[in-house]
Amino acid sequence: MVQATPWGDNAQLELVRHGVTGFVIRSFAETRRALQQLLADPALAARMGAAARRHVESEFGIDATWRLLAAFIAHARAGGRGLLAAPEDLAASQQARLAGGIANYAERFPRLARLRAEAPLYRRPWFWYHLAGDLDAILTQRLRARRGPSLARVGLR
Repeated sequence: MVQATPWGDNAQLELVRHGVTGFVIRSFAETRRALQQLLADPALAARMGAAARRHVESEFGIDATWRLLAAFIAHARAGGRGLLAAPEDLAASQQARLAGGIANYAERFPRLARLRAEAPLYRRPWFWYHLAGDLDAILTQRLRARRGPSLARVGLR
């Protein structure tokens, strides 16, 4: 089960095919329904798990990754730019992934809708702890980028 996040990195949609290898959810209510469905039907959970394993191994396993890498290297050596043109199956796969990504980013997720969807998290103390850590890391990185190595001399990370 993954959350659709078209406002950010949505690569999880390449891993999970809704209803086949898992569930792509958009709200806490959808999460609850999906979990209830999986708990009520262990055979469905087993089928989805097996399908997910096959999908990830076939698309992202060592053999598939090396084949794609070799195709990219050959493409670059031949002066190619952008998506692959050959082999045909890899080129079609890239086109399909690009089309899926574009379609997903076409959805509208205004900030208020996102905040409303995430609101239950804001009531949990662990959320604030992780948020503070994320903010610290982001601010530290931005300060380093602006001031260079001088931060290390004053004891900031």
